[in-house]
Parts: sequence; structure tokens; C-alpha cells
Amino acid sequence: KDLKRRVIVTDDDNLIALKVSVRNHDFSARPFTSWYGHTFELADGDITLAELFDDQDRTYQMLKFDDVSSLEGQRLADQIEKDDFVRDTLVFVVPEDVDRKKIKYFRLALPAMAVGLEGYFRFQIPVSMISGY
Repeated sequence: KDLKRRVIVTDDDNLIALKVSVRNHDFSARPFTSWYGHTFELADGDITLAELFDDQDRTYQMLKFDDVSSLEGQRLADQIEKDDFVRDTLVFVVPEDVDRKKIKYFRLALPAMAVGLEGYFRFQIPVSMISGY
């Protein structure tokens, strides 16, 4: 949706949208910052962000739509209450030289700073789990 809450649809087939759901199993509320288009500052001053790679170590650039306030599937919050969850959607650009038939899986790294922790959440996602890929 754009800033005026109008729905925007893109037919770009060179994008991968990954939907992530995070549940808080802690005893109290946890902070939450969306990974979508957000960078996080590490203790040493370096900047990190969500990263997507394929099984051939190609990096997929994260995309942020400047005129869009939210993406389908997102439930943004500044904190996650105990036993509640939030959803986030991340969009990545598929490089033009990628042969989709040769990709077997993707690796997603999400900075844990989004929920007030250190390190990364790491996932290996088989292509079969990505609808329409």
C-alpha cells in the first residue's frame, strides 16, 4: 500500500518476496524492528541488514519501495507481546544472470537485533517452498 493506503501491485517476475513470522516465547514483551528495508548498527559501528544468497553464493539485493508504507503479509509493530507474533515481508531482486532451474535452495540471514538479540537467525529455504519461483 502506498502512503495514502492505496494498493499497488507489481508484476515484476524478477523479485522474490519472503514472508517471515516471529513469535515471542519470552516472559515479557520484546522489541521488534522490521527487517524490510532496515539496516542495523552493530556494536563496532558496522552496518548489517537481512541478506539472501542462493546455493551458488550469489547475493540477492534487498529492495525497498520508497512510496510504499507496507507490504502484503506484514503486521508491523514496535514490540511483540508475550505469546504474540508479528509478520514481516522482505523483497529481494533476482539477478538477471540467474538460471532459476539450477537453484536448489536459498540462505536467509536475519539480524537478531530486530528483536533485541545478538547474532543472526539463519534459514536454508528449498526452492520448492517459494511459490511461483
